[in-house]
Amino acid sequence: MSREDCLPGDIVLFPVSGKDPWESRIVGIGQLIFGAGRTHGQFSHAAVLARTPGMVWEASWPRVGCHFIDQTRDYEVRRPRVYTEEQRRKVLAWFSVHNRDRYDLLCLLTFGLIQHKGMEVCSQAVDLALLYAGVHPNLEGERILSPDALADFAPIGIYRHKGE
Repeated sequence: MSREDCLPGDIVLFPVSGKDPWESRIVGIGQLIFGAGRTHGQFSHAAVLARTPGMVWEASWPRVGCHFIDQTRDYEVRRPRVYTEEQRRKVLAWFSVHNRDRYDLLCLLTFGLIQHKGMEVCSQAVDLALLYAGVHPNLEGERILSPDALADFAPIGIYRHKGE
């Protein structure tokens, strides 16, 4: 598929690479230690395509917000098997409500063992938005998902960008 097939609300996953910001490197290390995901490769960051082309909603240091996609990094756009327009709208609405929430640094540093209410890390924000939309990816009830686990949940590849 092509870039034109991407829709707001699609999941954006960034593979582990030397271009990762520090928080993404910690995520990659945590996934190696705990073996989270890995069916589709190792990812270090998760976000959601925004309505504005070239932008994503993401939890990254220091706050949740809508940012330009880092075109220097590789990334993949993926989609769950069943994903309605209403569910997409709700995912984007969740991010609008949680815009400017603080990034949960302690959750990141403890690999999800300690979490603060009202604060998120990247994959947790995507998971909570999907939960709000009724598309909860983790049927076992865990509150946080790794970017790798999100890749397992959203197996339909829409577009792959090679960093500049």
